[in-house]
Amino acid sequence: MTNDIQEVLARVGLRARQVMSLHTIHDPAKLRGTFRVELDSGAFVKARRLESEEAAQHHQKLRAALPPAFVPVLARSGAVLIEPWIYGQPLTEAPLTEPLVHKAGRLLAALHATPWVGKSPSFSLQIAELRDTTLTWLTRLMTAGIVKVSVAHALRAILEEGAPKEALHGLVHTDFCGENMLITAEGRLVVVDNEHATLGPLAMDMARAWYRWGLRDQAWDWFRAGYTAGGGNEEAFAHTLFWRIVSVTISADLRFRSGHVRLDIPVKCLESLAQPNGGTVIDE
Repeated sequence: MTNDIQEVLARVGLRARQVMSLHTIHDPAKLRGTFRVELDSGAFVKARRLESEEAAQHHQKLRAALPPAFVPVLARSGAVLIEPWIYGQPLTEAPLTEPLVHKAGRLLAALHATPWVGKSPSFSLQIAELRDTTLTWLTRLMTAGIVKVSVAHALRAILEEGAPKEALHGLVHTDFCGENMLITAEGRLVVVDNEHATLGPLAMDMARAWYRWGLRDQAWDWFRAGYTAGGGNEEAFAHTLFWRIVSVTISADLRFRSGHVRLDIPVKCLESLAQPNGGTVIDE
C-alpha cells in the first residue's frame, strides 16, 4: 500500500521510515487516503493518494495557483501527492478573536478570487438537480429513521421554495474550517487541507464553512466582514438557508453511508435549520 508513496519520495531524494494512515471520514466510493510520513531524517511530510493519476496531476497544477497561505504540493508521482508537514496551533484550539476570524475570511475571499486552472468543466449538476438529489438524500435519511418526518417535510418545503435560479461559480475549498487551519510559530495563518478544492457555487462553499467551523453569530459577522474586506463577492451569501440545508444534508448522507460516524452532528443541525428562524449551527 505504500510503494507508491516510497516512489514519489525517491523522486525528490527522500525515503520513508514510517507511513501512518490518517483516518478521516471518507466517501466509501472514492479511493482516497491521507498519510503522515516520517522520513529517515526524522522530519515529517504528508502524503495524499487521490483517485487517479489524472486527478492528482490536475490538482498539483491547481494547488500551484493558490494564494501562499494554502499549503502547496512538493512533489507528485502517479496518484500520490507530497506536501510539507506544517506545525502549529489548530484554529479550533485558539481563542476566536475578531482579527483572527477576520483574517480567515480574507483567506477564503482570496481563494474564491483565484482564477480556475485549465479547461472549465461543464456543470452537469445544476441547481434543480442538486435540489432534487438533496431531497432524495433527505428521504433516505427519513426512511432510515435518522431524520424525523416533521423535520424532513419542513426542510423539503424550504428547498422547494427557496432554491435559487442560478449561482455564482468559482474556485471553492469545500472544507474551509477551523480544524483545517493552523497558526504557525511565526503567527501566520495557514490552510493545510486543500485536496478538495474545485470549481463550484461560492454560496455553497460559504454554507459549508458555516457548518464545519460552527461559528456563532458574532464570529460569523467577523468572518463575513473579513471576506468582504478581502474582496469577496456578496453573492457568496445569497440564498443562505437553501445552501446550508444542502451542505448539511451532504454531510449527513456521507456519515450515514460511512457507518453513522458522529451522525448526530449534522442531524441536530438539520433539526435546527428546519426551525422558523433558520436554526443555529451545531459544533462539529
